[in-house]
Amino acid sequence: MGGRKIGAERIWLAFLAAALALASAVPAQARWLRAESARFVIYSDGAERQLRDYAMKLEDFDGVLRLFHGLPADAPPPRKLDIYLASGRGQILELFPKAPQNLAGFYAAQTEDIFAVASRESFSDLGRDEVIFHEYTHHFTQQYFPYGYPSWLMEGWAEYFAPTEILTDRINVGKYSRNRAYTLVAGSWLPLSELLRKRAFEVSASQRSAFYAEAWLMVHYMLNDPGRKRQLDAYVKAVGAGADPVRAMETATGANLKALDGQLRAYETKPIAYNRLTRKDHVDAEVKITALPPSADALLLVGQRLKSGRVEKGDEAELLKTVRAAAAKFPGDRLAETVLARAEIDFGDRAAGEAILQRRLAGDGDDVELLTMLAASRLAAGQKDPGRRAALFAEARSLLGRAFKVDPDRYQTLYAYAVARSADPGYPSDNTLDVLRTAHRLAPQVDAISFRTAAALMRRKQFEEATILLTVLANDPHGGDLADRSRKMLVEAAAKRPPTDAATAAASGDAPG
Repeated sequence: MGGRKIGAERIWLAFLAAALALASAVPAQARWLRAESARFVIYSDGAERQLRDYAMKLEDFDGVLRLFHGLPADAPPPRKLDIYLASGRGQILELFPKAPQNLAGFYAAQTEDIFAVASRESFSDLGRDEVIFHEYTHHFTQQYFPYGYPSWLMEGWAEYFAPTEILTDRINVGKYSRNRAYTLVAGSWLPLSELLRKRAFEVSASQRSAFYAEAWLMVHYMLNDPGRKRQLDAYVKAVGAGADPVRAMETATGANLKALDGQLRAYETKPIAYNRLTRKDHVDAEVKITALPPSADALLLVGQRLKSGRVEKGDEAELLKTVRAAAAKFPGDRLAETVLARAEIDFGDRAAGEAILQRRLAGDGDDVELLTMLAASRLAAGQKDPGRRAALFAEARSLLGRAFKVDPDRYQTLYAYAVARSADPGYPSDNTLDVLRTAHRLAPQVDAISFRTAAALMRRKQFEEATILLTVLANDPHGGDLADRSRKMLVEAAAKRPPTDAATAAASGDAPG
């Protein structure tokens, strides 16, 4: 018995050793998967089936927005939107360390990247679909209908589409939102004058939920009647042209705020009407799934945090230490070295970061992301060293020219090239202004690009076009310093442009249909 037992143990150990050797021979993969469809690139460390279904759902939602906004169903986007599905609050905090407790997702539009984040879990009554549908509606309308909308309309418009239900045989649009309706029933209402005049972050924290809830209800109320739809259109055009939001609403509706408030409260007590779309002969969107390398587990989300600019002062050293330690485990890995290079350039040793990029470009000279990163580093160095600025900006332009030849429609490359021309005598030239316009067309969601384009237009005395961009920035519901600067520049543009332009400049954009 004893001999047979020892023999069995040896056979089992030999089998285990062989299995481990076989496993070590197979390249390891991260838990993270990448799903690419016609309009999205989605990342998740969850189940593949869930990821594929989510990609198809987002393609369906994009189709809903195209239908309701009168856009061709098969038109390709200027760029695909990256979306990161977080497993829960822990991963949300990797991207946004100071995220509010109930945050279930967010949207970032920066000069380095545009992306959205949504949790696969639901922290509250607000599910992940509502979060990403809300944010994608913002992204969609800013892409195709940039305009100086009032804040309540932008948020209410996104809230109108957020509860969209995508089912096998039908799609329900403009549904009742339990979260927003509960706020109206259980909480105090925000005065309409504040809703119409303020941005969401300008109201007190205790009233912010009421702002979103009333914005949702107001959009529902205006859209669910043909006559009120026309009133809304007249109101939007008036506000875009610079009219006072309260007076514009009273003029468009023919009712003072007290009467309108009563109409909204009465509307809230009735069943919410919504659109029911029947799905016939539906074909699921094509989705390609690929596995990311092992480095993604440690560095994918950190890399996006660096791109989003959510690194607080005082956190740089600790974050750099974390990235260095994680990247050291994956020598030669593109993702690991790219994130490390970005962290070194931003907070550590710029020369070391550039050396990583140069080494990788020696092996692949057509890597547009790395070419643009290296150019951006030269631009930053030039801004800090006036004596070498001309030479460093020239090096950046050379790198960006290489990137442009590989991909002429990458907004990051175009914007960086315009920055590299900003020290030229007579800036902006016709060519540089065209480059800025193209960058803005590709990424109107990025406020920094819009503001630089508007400033360049002002320098060329093209005040009407500048006013359109500045009005969008000034009304941005999430705008901060750039929104304030845009308001000041609007005053300057109004003083300088011919009087005949004043009544039409801000109202010449397209509003959602």
